[in-house]
Amino acid sequence: MIYPYFSNSYEFLRALLLQQIGLQRQAKANFWAGFDSIEVVVPDEAVKDDLSRALADSAGIASGIRFTTTQAWLDRMNHGSPDISARARSLEWAIYAVLCDAAFLERTECVRLKRYVESNSSSALWPLVTRIAALFTTYGTYRADWLWNWAGVSVPSADAARTAREAKVLSAHPDFAWEQALWKELCTRTNPDGGKLWPDSEAFLSIPQRWLESMHNVDKPEFKASPLYVFAPRELPPLALPQLLAQSLRRDVHLFIENPSSAFWFDPTVKGEDGFAWFHRNASARRALVDRVRQFVTQDTAAGDAVLMEDDLPQTSREAPANKTVGLEALANMVQLKARSEEPQDIYVRPCEDTLLGALQTAVLQDDPGCLPGTLSEADNSFLIVRAPNAVREVQALCDWIAGTIEASKESGRPLTASDFLVVTPDIDAMAGVISAVMGSRSEEERLSYHIAGQSELDVNSAARAMLAAMRFAGGAAVASEFFELIEMPAFASIRPQAQIDANRIAAWLAAAGYRWGLTQEHAQRAIERHLAQSEGEGPFEGTLERALERLVAGNLAGQTDARVAGDVLAVVGTEISGFETTDSAPDSFEFLLSLAQAFLDAGEMPVKQSPQDWLETTRRFADTLFAGYSRSTEMIAFVMHAASLAQTASEEIGQAEISFDTWCGALEKTLRSSKTTVRATGRITFAGTGDFAGMPFKCVAVIGLNDGESFPGSSRREEFDLTAARVLENGVELNAARRGDRDSRESNRGIFLDLLLAARRHFYVSYSIGSGSVPANPSVVLQDLKQALAERLADPAEIDRKITKTVPALAASVESFAPDMGLVRSHSPALAKAVNEAVDARFIQSETPFVDCPISVQKEAVLSVEDLARFFRYPLDRVFKILGIAGESDDSVETTPIARFSDADHLYKSTVRRRIHAAISGGKSADEVAEAAKYDPALGEQSVRDLLVQSTIGSVELLYKTLETAIGECSESGELLEGGKLEFAGLKGAPFEALAVPAHRIEEGKDGDLIVRMIGVSSGDPLKSFLLFAAVNVLEYRRGRTPVDFVFAQLVKEEPVIARWHVDFEKTNKEDDGKTPEFLESVLVRLLSIVNAHVSGYVQLAGPYEDADSPVWRASENFGEVQADCGELVGALDALAGWFNTVPPTKKSRSKANQTPPRERFAAAVEAFASITGNDGGQA
Repeated sequence: MIYPYFSNSYEFLRALLLQQIGLQRQAKANFWAGFDSIEVVVPDEAVKDDLSRALADSAGIASGIRFTTTQAWLDRMNHGSPDISARARSLEWAIYAVLCDAAFLERTECVRLKRYVESNSSSALWPLVTRIAALFTTYGTYRADWLWNWAGVSVPSADAARTAREAKVLSAHPDFAWEQALWKELCTRTNPDGGKLWPDSEAFLSIPQRWLESMHNVDKPEFKASPLYVFAPRELPPLALPQLLAQSLRRDVHLFIENPSSAFWFDPTVKGEDGFAWFHRNASARRALVDRVRQFVTQDTAAGDAVLMEDDLPQTSREAPANKTVGLEALANMVQLKARSEEPQDIYVRPCEDTLLGALQTAVLQDDPGCLPGTLSEADNSFLIVRAPNAVREVQALCDWIAGTIEASKESGRPLTASDFLVVTPDIDAMAGVISAVMGSRSEEERLSYHIAGQSELDVNSAARAMLAAMRFAGGAAVASEFFELIEMPAFASIRPQAQIDANRIAAWLAAAGYRWGLTQEHAQRAIERHLAQSEGEGPFEGTLERALERLVAGNLAGQTDARVAGDVLAVVGTEISGFETTDSAPDSFEFLLSLAQAFLDAGEMPVKQSPQDWLETTRRFADTLFAGYSRSTEMIAFVMHAASLAQTASEEIGQAEISFDTWCGALEKTLRSSKTTVRATGRITFAGTGDFAGMPFKCVAVIGLNDGESFPGSSRREEFDLTAARVLENGVELNAARRGDRDSRESNRGIFLDLLLAARRHFYVSYSIGSGSVPANPSVVLQDLKQALAERLADPAEIDRKITKTVPALAASVESFAPDMGLVRSHSPALAKAVNEAVDARFIQSETPFVDCPISVQKEAVLSVEDLARFFRYPLDRVFKILGIAGESDDSVETTPIARFSDADHLYKSTVRRRIHAAISGGKSADEVAEAAKYDPALGEQSVRDLLVQSTIGSVELLYKTLETAIGECSESGELLEGGKLEFAGLKGAPFEALAVPAHRIEEGKDGDLIVRMIGVSSGDPLKSFLLFAAVNVLEYRRGRTPVDFVFAQLVKEEPVIARWHVDFEKTNKEDDGKTPEFLESVLVRLLSIVNAHVSGYVQLAGPYEDADSPVWRASENFGEVQADCGELVGALDALAGWFNTVPPTKKSRSKANQTPPRERFAAAVEAFASITGNDGGQA
């Protein structure tokens, strides 16, 4: 007999189940009744845990209850074993063995399969195997009759039309032939020992016969069984309902089904779209389940009418259900009546909260959108949408919401605890790191207890991740970037727990030592042979880890030198490319590098192919070598146990056959990913995947990471060779192979979102990331759809954004985080509030809207550096932000960084080769010595390219030095370093920036007694900073009563050296015609500073409403492009002035014809362009 119970309340169904079990035990009225085995089929481990705790709470004991998941129960009924994972692995290895059989792939029907195999490399073969295995598993659940018929087991069908239609569709599909052939091979092939290649095939093919036998033996006493309880199934595969029907002939079957609506909603012909359309769109999977179950429970099938497939069950007429809706106060009485069969109607429970969330749930219960409100209340915090700039701020805002909700619940007299909160996200593995980081960073008084459920073994086991990465590193090309990732892994750092390891420093050392890929020369050669890397020319490869270690050890022992110290080993100390720490200055990091690298060298390479058991031994040896004492840790033992289980399954299927390294790693990774941590609710905040707790009630439910275009609700795409999605046109009519009960992942995920909303008893919270771009990103379509459903009933749809949507600021440490209008997501952190208040008092931070219509005053006078002055006009928008953020230097502070000998603007100089060669030649090395040292320095590139690049660079650098020395003649050997200073300008007194900081400058004395600043490599296209330095230095020296300082440059223009020498005449005055005087240079600096002061003093505002403008613009400019153009013209004018001060006549190649306006006039005109912005003539002193 089948007893169905439908309700929208999980709590009611759970109480009813407990009451039914209690009544069953009372009926036996003896001591041993409490230990009788009662079978309860549940959807997942979370429900099992919940029911176990409820049973223990109600009866004081939960013994004698045998819980099993829906899929495991169905597998036990059909296969005799509930071990789903073992059977899946067995099928994968059986398929792998067949796909590795060249003779099978040569069959005519396997031409397309052969193409699939050949199009996948050895590393991609295992993913293809797992895809095929997953597809066959799906067939076994939803199209078992196909597989039986393919293997020759005749299964009659009651629907001849369906059978004929599917035959046409399948025969027309290009993948049908090889799938049928492969399945036959799996069911018939034997191993050399005579056993089946896939042993589980016999159990699967015998299902029809065993089913028929059990149906015909229902009257035998030994077949009578105790009742079966099936609780809250989320999915029932097509094989499940006929199996339950068969079970009902020999035992009572109690079905507890969650039905979200008491209306006749599951039959669209009755009400159609007159109901709650949003509910119907998101509940298609639930609707199909309810309809199928209602059809099923009305069947009148006697013993002997065996039905193997759900579609063969006869259709019955649908009738409106008899329901009763009650409040929570009547729930206990209804449970008692229903359990004793005294209440024939299904019981539904109305939401008890008079809130927006309650209105949504009522609209679903009654299938009536009229239950939705026409206006929203700002005081209603039951439903909240939060927009955050990124995932970190999402989780931080979530923590604020949890803390705020708990605090508010205490004031309302209905206190909440951490266990009342469920937080789900579409990809828990991806979000787990962010969750742990944010939750772990909270202070002790703000700490929230939590746990993350449902993660894979690979995500929670750091040793497993490290081992897989290390094996792939050694088995691949051993690329440097992969090694850098390894040294940052916690499992490797734990090898030396007391040491201070700096991974970035180690990476800089290895880069300086020329490590690119390969462990040893032999390893690199084999990587080339396996097409994992490309050869870099003839001769031994120098970029291996082993060679890099030799160079670092030599540098550590001998110190930095440009000569070889031993054979062909160049000493490297680690600072040649970047960084300031040599290997001997950080001994902990250097010793860690040596020990880890040596462990990899000792472990050696990975074999190309070997048997599964040999791979297990290789894995164990690798773990022992790399991790030493850590190899006996709990995590490493768990990893090795997973590897042992994998090797055993593979050996049972393929024996001693060899499998590739890529296959072993791929299979091991899949094993670890498929092993999940326990999913159960605890006394803490529960974080989980979206489907792990769907339908289970929590007082507060949050869905985070609900972003657009991601994995939720996903797509309905299937494998290209999935025959259940096959379609064919016949006479203009589409025929397909779809059946009632087929699973659609997208529709299922939509239903999960609905279940989560209905499971929230007080609060429902949704958040997503809008990004940092100018256009905020949209949320997932499920949230967009829900907002639209609410908007359709509101008089003012904008209320959704105003009243139930919060946008959190980019930084937690901001004033906006504590604003009262943030509601429950307002930060409650005392420590953060104190820090923000102190920052505001110190004027360190302002509001998130930094510019307003009124001027911004900079009260503290500051000294502006020459570099900031130059960059202000080169990058005006960027520098106005930075200058406004400057706290102001003291009156005594000046720029202390000396003028660079080589210009930053020379991009060729920035290259590693040019920098090395410049340093060597300026240090007195000859060209031959530099070339010899570079010959053994792999950091300069591969050998063939290096020789060409070094020779060409040496030539150009030598040419620049010789040209410069010829131009200036003999100078003092070591120039004098003159200290910098501060240039104050009387006309700028009281302005934000009334002085300019001049850096120290090294001068040399020429043969005629003139002072020179020598520079090499300045680009003719960027003289701005250099010219302003020239102006500032000469004005400063003029005030000190000294002589002019010439700036002499050597640069390459179209591969030819060009000399520029800027000179200022201290003897002339501004009244003379040429005017190349320090007074003129001072007026240039004053005008430029005046323009900067005008903007900093308050001529910046937003272009429009804050959310519509990402950047400030200058007040007088409607188009920031005009401002940039003005700055560009000013920079060009300064470039012309620089040429004007050049005493070396320009060559034809360096002469510019762009603008023939006299430099002083051009500069004056460029300054005048800013008058409309600054409100004056541009800065007359």
